[in-house]
Amino acid sequence: MKRLIGYGLSLLLIIFFVLPAAAAEPRVIDEAGFLTDEEADGLEEQIAALCETYPNMDFVFVTTDDAQGKDTQAYADDYYDFHGYGAGGDDSGVLFLIDMDNRNLGISTHADGVRYFTDERIEALLDRAYGYVSGGDYAGAAKAFLDGAEEYMKTGIPSDQHNYDTETGKITREKSLSVQEIFIFALIAVAAGVVCCAVVFVRYRKKADRNSYPFREKSEIKLTRSEDVFINQTVTSRRINSNPPSGGSRSSGGFSGRSSTHTSSSGRTHGGGTRGF
Repeated sequence: MKRLIGYGLSLLLIIFFVLPAAAAEPRVIDEAGFLTDEEADGLEEQIAALCETYPNMDFVFVTTDDAQGKDTQAYADDYYDFHGYGAGGDDSGVLFLIDMDNRNLGISTHADGVRYFTDERIEALLDRAYGYVSGGDYAGAAKAFLDGAEEYMKTGIPSDQHNYDTETGKITREKSLSVQEIFIFALIAVAAGVVCCAVVFVRYRKKADRNSYPFREKSEIKLTRSEDVFINQTVTSRRINSNPPSGGSRSSGGFSGRSSTHTSSSGRTHGGGTRGF
């Protein structure tokens, strides 16, 4: 019996600790062979620090010279989906890809990654990395991306963030309250409760009127006349645009918080963007 218990405990340890560690994917994947061992180790350390600071987000860097016939965005999405990346229950994260096959930079986001990295922020991250890639400094491009991603994580999700589905045109917004709004609503609720309690307390303190009111005799109603009186009419007309606007400046016109989304081959929703070089 003791041996069986020992074997059982060993099996549990293997299942919960050894197997997950063996199955864990590296977060710096240099398929194109651009990085030295020192550069790869440095990027792994930077990503590990980010994942420790933001445990609900994953950060991945990939290079490839064979996109397997896919465009850059599809390759980035599929690499993220099919290699087990993502932290937390919703697999939130962001992947940065240097695609030498299509000569593109690519970013793929998922879950909370879509909310943190809006279209405007993705363009800024691609701007950061572009100068390094055009000069052949691929490790520098990855570091610039990770530095920028960390800044946006510190800044948080933009207050006007919303998802725009490029395939259906549907716009969705996360319903959430800021700390200030929660505090204000809590004060209003407390004040309303105090007022209600005070009114009830005052009413119950009043002395009861001992003179009974003859409500039965006084409550008869006889209607002898009725009429309908037209008081007012208001008509409001509004034109509904069936085609949501697209394009334009991302920094103005209400687009600064937009995250354009699409569906990957796995059926999951991703955000992201690409840039040729």
